[in-house]
Amino acid sequence: MSSLLVALSACDPAPRPSPPPSQQPSSQPHSSSENPLTSLPDAALAQPMLVGITHEELLRRADAEGQDAVEAPVAPEGRLVPEDSSFADETGADVLRTRYEMRFPDERADRPAVERVLRVDDQGERIVALLYGTGFVIAPGYRIGGRASMSAWALIGADQRAHRAANPDELRQWFFGQELARNTTVSFQRTSDGLSATRGALTVSLQFDPDSPPRPLSCRMFVSLLLGGDSAALRPGCEGAKAPTRVTLRTRGLPVVAFVKSESSTVQLPRLSLAVPPREAVGHELASPSRGGEGGFFTANELLGLEPVRPANAPPVQRRPGWTATSSQFEVVNSTQSEVLIFVDDAAIGWLGAGRTGTFSGVQTGRHSLRARSVDGQYRSESVAMSAPGRWDIGAPPRAGRPAR
Repeated sequence: MSSLLVALSACDPAPRPSPPPSQQPSSQPHSSSENPLTSLPDAALAQPMLVGITHEELLRRADAEGQDAVEAPVAPEGRLVPEDSSFADETGADVLRTRYEMRFPDERADRPAVERVLRVDDQGERIVALLYGTGFVIAPGYRIGGRASMSAWALIGADQRAHRAANPDELRQWFFGQELARNTTVSFQRTSDGLSATRGALTVSLQFDPDSPPRPLSCRMFVSLLLGGDSAALRPGCEGAKAPTRVTLRTRGLPVVAFVKSESSTVQLPRLSLAVPPREAVGHELASPSRGGEGGFFTANELLGLEPVRPANAPPVQRRPGWTATSSQFEVVNSTQSEVLIFVDDAAIGWLGAGRTGTFSGVQTGRHSLRARSVDGQYRSESVAMSAPGRWDIGAPPRAGRPAR
Protein backbone atom coordinates (compact mmCIF):
# COMPACT_ATOMS: atom_id res chain seq x y z
CA MET A 1 0.00 0.00 0.00
CA SER A 2 2.81 2.40 0.91
CA SER A 3 4.50 1.87 -2.45
CA LEU A 4 1.22 2.63 -4.19
CA LEU A 5 0.86 5.86 -2.24
CA VAL A 6 4.38 6.92 -3.10
CA ALA A 7 3.71 6.28 -6.75
CA LEU A 8 0.48 8.21 -6.65
CA SER A 9 1.98 11.19 -4.81
CA ALA A 10 4.69 11.47 -7.45
CA CYS A 11 2.14 11.85 -10.20
CA ASP A 12 0.49 15.03 -11.37
CA PRO A 13 -3.12 15.49 -10.28
CA ALA A 14 -5.39 13.30 -12.37
CA PRO A 15 -7.28 15.01 -15.19
CA ARG A 16 -10.99 15.62 -14.71
CA PRO A 17 -13.10 12.80 -16.19
CA SER A 18 -15.37 13.70 -19.08
CA PRO A 19 -19.03 12.67 -18.69
CA PRO A 20 -20.64 10.48 -21.37
CA PRO A 21 -22.44 12.39 -24.15
CA SER A 22 -25.82 11.65 -22.60
CA GLN A 23 -24.70 13.30 -19.37
CA GLN A 24 -23.08 16.41 -20.84
CA PRO A 25 -24.10 19.60 -19.01
CA SER A 26 -26.82 21.69 -20.54
CA SER A 27 -26.00 24.68 -22.72
CA GLN A 28 -27.21 27.12 -20.06
CA PRO A 29 -24.80 30.07 -19.79
CA HIS A 30 -22.87 30.42 -16.60
CA SER A 31 -20.41 32.87 -15.16
CA SER A 32 -16.72 32.15 -15.52
CA SER A 33 -16.48 32.88 -11.79
CA GLU A 34 -18.36 29.69 -10.88
CA ASN A 35 -16.38 27.08 -9.01
CA PRO A 36 -15.13 24.63 -11.66
CA LEU A 37 -16.05 21.74 -9.37
CA THR A 38 -19.65 22.73 -8.72
CA SER A 39 -20.30 23.53 -12.39
CA LEU A 40 -19.67 19.91 -13.44
CA PRO A 41 -22.54 17.40 -13.87
CA ASP A 42 -23.42 15.02 -11.04
CA ALA A 43 -21.83 12.07 -12.84
CA ALA A 44 -18.50 13.86 -12.90
CA LEU A 45 -18.73 14.97 -9.29
CA ALA A 46 -19.14 11.34 -8.25
CA GLN A 47 -15.65 10.58 -9.58
CA PRO A 48 -12.50 11.24 -7.53
CA MET A 49 -10.89 14.59 -8.36
CA LEU A 50 -7.59 15.94 -7.14
CA VAL A 51 -7.03 19.69 -7.31
CA GLY A 52 -3.80 21.01 -5.88
CA ILE A 53 -3.28 18.05 -3.49
CA THR A 54 -1.53 14.68 -3.71
CA HIS A 55 -3.24 11.31 -3.26
CA GLU A 56 -1.04 10.69 -0.23
CA GLU A 57 -2.20 13.89 1.51
CA LEU A 58 -5.82 13.15 0.62
CA LEU A 59 -5.65 9.69 2.18
CA ARG A 60 -3.90 11.05 5.26
CA ARG A 61 -6.67 13.61 5.83
CA ALA A 62 -9.33 10.98 5.24
CA ASP A 63 -7.80 8.70 7.88
CA ALA A 64 -7.50 11.58 10.35
CA GLU A 65 -11.06 12.82 9.86
CA GLY A 66 -12.79 9.47 9.29
CA GLN A 67 -14.06 10.54 5.88
CA ASP A 68 -14.24 8.67 2.62
CA ALA A 69 -10.89 8.82 0.82
CA VAL A 70 -12.39 9.84 -2.52
CA GLU A 71 -14.01 13.05 -1.25
CA ALA A 72 -12.90 15.89 -3.56
CA PRO A 73 -11.00 18.74 -1.86
CA VAL A 74 -11.86 22.32 -2.75
CA ALA A 75 -9.23 24.40 -4.49
CA PRO A 76 -8.82 27.36 -2.09
CA GLU A 77 -7.24 29.79 -4.57
CA GLY A 78 -9.70 29.37 -7.44
CA ARG A 79 -8.43 31.31 -10.47
CA LEU A 80 -6.01 33.49 -8.45
CA VAL A 81 -2.65 31.76 -8.52
CA PRO A 82 -0.45 32.94 -5.62
CA GLU A 83 2.47 35.21 -6.41
CA ASP A 84 5.87 33.64 -7.04
CA SER A 85 8.72 34.25 -4.64
CA SER A 86 10.06 37.20 -6.66
CA PHE A 87 7.42 39.44 -5.08
CA ALA A 88 7.93 38.34 -1.50
CA ASP A 89 10.57 40.82 -0.37
CA GLU A 90 11.04 44.53 0.32
CA THR A 91 13.10 45.24 -2.80
CA GLY A 92 11.98 48.46 -4.45
CA ALA A 93 10.14 48.63 -7.77
CA ASP A 94 9.42 51.64 -9.98
CA VAL A 95 5.69 52.31 -10.02
CA LEU A 96 3.64 54.93 -11.86
CA ARG A 97 1.31 56.32 -9.19
CA THR A 98 -1.62 58.30 -10.59
CA ARG A 99 -4.41 59.99 -8.68
CA TYR A 100 -7.75 60.28 -10.48
CA GLU A 101 -10.71 62.32 -9.27
CA MET A 102 -14.06 60.76 -10.04
CA ARG A 103 -16.65 63.27 -11.27
CA PHE A 104 -20.22 63.31 -12.50
CA PRO A 105 -20.02 65.44 -15.68
CA ASP A 106 -23.73 66.34 -15.46
CA GLU A 107 -23.19 67.93 -12.04
CA ARG A 108 -22.84 71.66 -11.36
CA ALA A 109 -19.28 72.86 -11.16
CA ASP A 110 -19.72 74.83 -7.92
CA ARG A 111 -21.11 71.94 -5.88
CA PRO A 112 -19.87 71.52 -2.30
CA ALA A 113 -16.49 69.80 -2.11
CA VAL A 114 -16.53 66.01 -1.79
CA GLU A 115 -13.67 63.56 -2.20
CA ARG A 116 -13.96 60.75 -4.75
CA VAL A 117 -10.46 59.42 -5.50
CA LEU A 118 -9.09 56.41 -7.36
CA ARG A 119 -5.35 55.96 -6.81
CA VAL A 120 -3.67 53.66 -9.31
CA ASP A 121 -0.23 52.09 -8.77
CA ASP A 122 0.81 50.61 -12.13
CA GLN A 123 4.10 48.72 -12.18
CA GLY A 124 3.60 47.44 -15.73
CA GLU A 125 3.17 43.76 -14.92
CA ARG A 126 1.06 44.43 -11.81
CA ILE A 127 -1.52 47.01 -10.81
CA VAL A 128 -3.17 47.92 -7.50
CA ALA A 129 -5.95 50.54 -7.47
CA LEU A 130 -7.41 52.01 -4.27
CA LEU A 131 -10.78 53.78 -3.93
CA TYR A 132 -11.12 56.29 -1.09
CA GLY A 133 -13.23 59.32 -0.20
CA THR A 134 -16.71 60.13 1.06
CA GLY A 135 -18.50 60.63 -2.26
CA PHE A 136 -18.82 57.03 -3.48
CA VAL A 137 -21.96 54.92 -3.60
CA ILE A 138 -19.83 51.90 -2.66
CA ALA A 139 -17.92 51.57 0.59
CA PRO A 140 -14.40 52.99 0.01
CA GLY A 141 -11.14 51.35 1.03
CA TYR A 142 -11.28 48.33 -1.27
CA ARG A 143 -8.38 47.63 -3.61
CA ILE A 144 -8.45 46.18 -7.11
CA GLY A 145 -5.39 44.10 -7.95
CA GLY A 146 -4.31 42.49 -11.19
CA ARG A 147 -1.40 40.89 -12.98
CA ALA A 148 -0.63 40.86 -16.69
CA SER A 149 -0.67 37.05 -16.69
CA MET A 150 -3.96 36.79 -14.78
CA SER A 151 -7.41 37.03 -16.38
CA ALA A 152 -9.27 37.56 -13.09
CA TRP A 153 -9.09 40.59 -10.82
CA ALA A 154 -8.49 40.42 -7.09
CA LEU A 155 -10.93 42.46 -5.01
CA ILE A 156 -9.00 43.06 -1.78
CA GLY A 157 -10.43 44.08 1.58
CA ALA A 158 -9.35 47.25 3.37
CA ASP A 159 -7.11 45.31 5.78
CA GLN A 160 -5.51 43.40 2.86
CA ARG A 161 -5.97 40.15 4.76
CA ALA A 162 -8.75 38.77 2.58
CA HIS A 163 -9.61 38.88 -1.09
CA ARG A 164 -11.88 37.34 -3.68
CA ALA A 165 -11.57 36.64 -7.38
CA ALA A 166 -13.70 38.79 -9.68
CA ASN A 167 -14.07 38.65 -13.44
CA PRO A 168 -14.72 41.96 -15.29
CA ASP A 169 -18.51 41.57 -15.10
CA GLU A 170 -18.35 40.96 -11.34
CA LEU A 171 -16.05 43.95 -10.89
CA ARG A 172 -18.51 46.18 -12.74
CA GLN A 173 -21.46 44.82 -10.76
CA TRP A 174 -19.64 45.65 -7.52
CA PHE A 175 -19.00 49.22 -8.69
CA PHE A 176 -22.41 49.99 -10.25
CA GLY A 177 -24.72 47.63 -8.34
CA GLN A 178 -26.10 46.03 -11.49
CA GLU A 179 -24.87 43.83 -14.29
CA LEU A 180 -25.23 44.08 -18.04
CA ALA A 181 -26.75 41.45 -20.33
CA ARG A 182 -24.22 38.68 -20.86
CA ASN A 183 -24.88 38.55 -24.59
CA THR A 184 -23.41 42.03 -25.14
CA THR A 185 -19.74 42.12 -26.04
CA VAL A 186 -17.07 44.81 -25.79
CA SER A 187 -15.63 46.27 -29.00
CA PHE A 188 -12.62 48.57 -29.23
CA GLN A 189 -11.71 51.40 -31.58
CA ARG A 190 -8.46 53.39 -31.67
CA THR A 191 -8.74 57.19 -31.75
CA SER A 192 -6.24 59.97 -32.40
CA ASP A 193 -5.57 60.51 -28.68
CA GLY A 194 -6.55 57.17 -27.16
CA LEU A 195 -9.16 54.50 -27.64
CA SER A 196 -12.84 53.86 -27.00
CA ALA A 197 -14.58 50.69 -25.84
CA THR A 198 -18.29 50.11 -26.45
CA ARG A 199 -20.74 47.65 -24.94
CA GLY A 200 -24.38 48.05 -25.89
CA ALA A 201 -25.44 51.65 -25.20
CA LEU A 202 -22.35 52.34 -23.05
CA THR A 203 -19.04 53.74 -24.28
CA VAL A 204 -15.81 54.33 -22.38
CA SER A 205 -13.30 56.73 -23.92
CA LEU A 206 -9.69 56.80 -22.69
CA GLN A 207 -7.40 59.71 -23.48
CA PHE A 208 -3.69 58.92 -23.22
CA ASP A 209 -0.56 60.76 -22.21
CA PRO A 210 1.51 60.48 -25.43
CA ASP A 211 4.81 60.64 -23.53
CA SER A 212 4.05 57.81 -21.10
CA PRO A 213 5.10 54.18 -21.55
CA PRO A 214 2.50 51.51 -22.37
CA ARG A 215 0.25 50.68 -19.41
CA PRO A 216 -2.29 48.16 -20.74
CA LEU A 217 -3.26 47.02 -17.24
CA SER A 218 -4.63 50.48 -16.42
CA CYS A 219 -6.74 50.33 -19.57
CA ARG A 220 -8.02 46.84 -18.73
CA MET A 221 -8.85 47.92 -15.18
CA PHE A 222 -10.92 50.96 -16.26
CA VAL A 223 -12.78 49.04 -18.98
CA SER A 224 -13.52 46.19 -16.56
CA LEU A 225 -14.74 48.59 -13.87
CA LEU A 226 -17.01 50.60 -16.21
CA LEU A 227 -18.09 48.07 -18.85
CA GLY A 228 -17.23 44.56 -17.67
CA GLY A 229 -17.04 42.07 -20.52
CA ASP A 230 -14.90 39.11 -21.51
CA SER A 231 -11.29 39.10 -20.30
CA ALA A 232 -10.23 37.51 -23.59
CA ALA A 233 -11.51 40.58 -25.48
CA LEU A 234 -10.06 43.15 -23.07
CA ARG A 235 -6.49 41.92 -23.36
CA PRO A 236 -6.01 42.55 -27.12
CA GLY A 237 -8.26 45.63 -27.03
CA CYS A 238 -5.97 47.36 -24.52
CA GLU A 239 -2.72 46.15 -26.06
CA GLY A 240 -0.23 49.05 -26.21
CA ALA A 241 -2.55 51.42 -24.32
CA LYS A 242 -0.79 54.14 -22.32
CA ALA A 243 -1.60 55.64 -18.94
CA PRO A 244 -4.96 57.48 -19.29
CA THR A 245 -5.26 61.15 -18.47
CA ARG A 246 -9.05 61.07 -18.60
CA VAL A 247 -11.56 58.21 -18.68
CA THR A 248 -15.21 58.98 -19.45
CA LEU A 249 -18.24 56.70 -19.40
CA ARG A 250 -21.06 57.76 -21.72
CA THR A 251 -24.59 56.42 -21.93
CA ARG A 252 -26.22 57.01 -25.31
CA GLY A 253 -23.67 59.75 -25.91
CA LEU A 254 -24.21 61.57 -22.60
CA PRO A 255 -21.27 61.59 -20.14
CA VAL A 256 -22.20 60.24 -16.70
CA VAL A 257 -18.93 59.28 -14.94
CA ALA A 258 -15.41 60.60 -15.49
CA PHE A 259 -12.01 59.86 -13.94
CA VAL A 260 -9.66 62.82 -14.43
CA LYS A 261 -5.92 62.65 -13.66
CA SER A 262 -5.01 65.21 -11.01
CA GLU A 263 -1.39 64.20 -10.40
CA SER A 264 1.06 61.50 -11.41
CA SER A 265 4.62 60.55 -10.53
CA THR A 266 7.02 57.62 -10.46
CA VAL A 267 7.55 56.25 -6.95
CA GLN A 268 9.52 53.41 -5.41
CA LEU A 269 7.39 50.84 -3.63
CA PRO A 270 8.34 47.53 -2.00
CA ARG A 271 7.59 44.70 -4.40
CA LEU A 272 5.79 42.95 -1.58
CA SER A 273 3.12 45.69 -1.60
CA LEU A 274 2.39 44.96 -5.27
CA ALA A 275 1.82 41.23 -4.88
CA VAL A 276 -1.56 40.14 -6.30
CA PRO A 277 -3.21 38.63 -4.37
CA PRO A 278 -1.43 40.07 -1.29
CA ARG A 279 1.22 37.78 0.11
CA GLU A 280 -0.24 38.12 3.61
CA ALA A 281 -3.80 37.31 2.46
CA VAL A 282 -5.21 34.14 3.97
CA GLY A 283 -7.31 33.16 0.96
CA HIS A 284 -10.66 33.73 -0.65
CA GLU A 285 -12.44 34.80 2.53
CA LEU A 286 -13.71 38.22 1.43
CA ALA A 287 -17.47 38.17 1.10
CA SER A 288 -18.99 40.08 -1.79
CA PRO A 289 -19.23 43.67 -0.47
CA SER A 290 -22.83 44.71 0.23
CA ARG A 291 -24.26 48.07 -0.83
CA GLY A 292 -26.06 50.36 1.58
CA GLY A 293 -29.70 51.21 1.04
CA GLU A 294 -29.23 54.97 1.07
CA GLY A 295 -26.68 57.59 2.02
CA GLY A 296 -25.63 61.19 1.61
CA PHE A 297 -22.43 62.65 0.26
CA PHE A 298 -22.55 65.81 2.41
CA THR A 299 -23.36 66.92 5.93
CA ALA A 300 -26.41 69.10 6.54
CA ASN A 301 -24.20 72.17 6.96
CA GLU A 302 -22.42 71.51 3.65
CA LEU A 303 -25.73 71.28 1.79
CA LEU A 304 -26.80 74.72 3.00
CA GLY A 305 -24.60 76.16 0.27
CA LEU A 306 -26.97 74.90 -2.45
CA GLU A 307 -29.07 77.86 -3.55
CA PRO A 308 -32.74 77.24 -4.42
CA VAL A 309 -33.80 77.42 -8.06
CA ARG A 310 -34.26 80.93 -9.43
CA PRO A 311 -35.45 82.00 -12.88
CA ALA A 312 -32.67 82.91 -15.28
CA ASN A 313 -33.87 86.52 -15.56
CA ALA A 314 -34.44 86.99 -11.83
CA PRO A 315 -32.60 89.92 -10.22
CA PRO A 316 -29.79 89.15 -7.76
CA VAL A 317 -30.93 88.26 -4.26
CA GLN A 318 -30.33 91.06 -1.77
CA ARG A 319 -29.42 89.59 1.61
CA ARG A 320 -30.02 91.67 4.70
CA PRO A 321 -27.20 91.84 7.23
CA GLY A 322 -27.11 88.82 9.50
CA TRP A 323 -29.16 86.64 7.12
CA THR A 324 -28.60 82.91 7.45
CA ALA A 325 -30.03 80.09 5.33
CA THR A 326 -32.81 78.01 6.88
CA SER A 327 -32.20 74.28 6.79
CA SER A 328 -34.89 71.97 5.43
CA GLN A 329 -35.12 68.46 3.97
CA PHE A 330 -36.57 66.20 1.29
CA GLU A 331 -38.02 62.75 1.86
CA VAL A 332 -37.36 60.69 -1.26
CA VAL A 333 -38.99 57.38 -2.24
CA ASN A 334 -37.34 55.29 -4.96
CA SER A 335 -40.09 53.31 -6.68
CA THR A 336 -37.85 52.28 -9.58
CA GLN A 337 -35.89 49.06 -10.08
CA SER A 338 -32.55 50.90 -10.08
CA GLU A 339 -30.25 52.34 -7.47
CA VAL A 340 -30.27 56.08 -8.17
CA LEU A 341 -28.24 59.21 -7.51
CA ILE A 342 -30.31 62.08 -6.10
CA PHE A 343 -29.56 65.48 -7.69
CA VAL A 344 -30.76 68.70 -6.04
CA ASP A 345 -30.14 71.80 -8.14
CA ASP A 346 -27.79 69.73 -10.33
CA ALA A 347 -25.61 68.59 -7.42
CA ALA A 348 -25.49 64.88 -6.55
CA ILE A 349 -26.23 64.86 -2.81
CA GLY A 350 -26.53 61.10 -2.22
CA TRP A 351 -27.95 57.81 -3.44
CA LEU A 352 -31.00 55.65 -2.80
CA GLY A 353 -31.41 51.90 -3.36
CA ALA A 354 -34.27 50.42 -5.36
CA GLY A 355 -37.46 50.36 -3.30
CA ARG A 356 -35.89 52.41 -0.51
CA THR A 357 -36.95 55.62 1.24
CA GLY A 358 -34.46 58.16 2.53
CA THR A 359 -34.36 61.63 4.03
CA PHE A 360 -31.80 64.15 2.84
CA SER A 361 -31.40 67.05 5.25
CA GLY A 362 -29.63 70.37 4.95
CA VAL A 363 -31.05 71.91 1.78
CA GLN A 364 -32.18 75.50 2.02
CA THR A 365 -35.86 76.14 2.59
CA GLY A 366 -37.41 77.14 -0.73
CA ARG A 367 -38.03 75.73 -4.19
CA HIS A 368 -35.50 73.37 -5.76
CA SER A 369 -35.01 71.34 -8.91
CA LEU A 370 -34.78 67.57 -8.31
CA ARG A 371 -33.84 64.74 -10.63
CA ALA A 372 -32.45 61.22 -10.37
CA ARG A 373 -30.46 58.80 -12.48
CA SER A 374 -28.75 55.45 -12.06
CA VAL A 375 -25.04 55.64 -11.36
CA ASP A 376 -24.20 54.45 -14.88
CA GLY A 377 -26.82 56.74 -16.45
CA GLN A 378 -29.02 54.07 -18.01
CA TYR A 379 -32.04 55.26 -16.00
CA ARG A 380 -32.92 58.95 -15.86
CA SER A 381 -35.89 60.78 -14.38
CA GLU A 382 -37.24 64.08 -15.58
CA SER A 383 -36.47 67.13 -13.46
CA VAL A 384 -39.20 68.25 -11.08
CA ALA A 385 -39.53 71.55 -9.19
CA MET A 386 -40.43 71.10 -5.54
CA SER A 387 -40.40 73.13 -2.35
CA ALA A 388 -38.50 72.03 0.73
CA PRO A 389 -39.61 70.47 2.94
CA GLY A 390 -41.26 68.02 0.58
CA ARG A 391 -41.68 64.38 -0.47
CA TRP A 392 -40.66 63.06 -3.88
CA ASP A 393 -41.63 59.62 -5.18
CA ILE A 394 -39.29 58.68 -8.04
CA GLY A 395 -40.91 56.51 -10.69
CA ALA A 396 -44.38 56.55 -9.10
CA PRO A 397 -47.28 56.59 -11.58
CA PRO A 398 -48.99 60.00 -11.90
CA ARG A 399 -52.04 60.58 -9.76
CA ALA A 400 -55.43 60.13 -11.37
CA GLY A 401 -56.62 63.28 -13.08
CA ARG A 402 -53.12 64.82 -13.09
CA PRO A 403 -50.76 64.71 -16.05
CA ALA A 404 -47.30 63.20 -15.61
CA ARG A 405 -44.56 65.75 -14.97
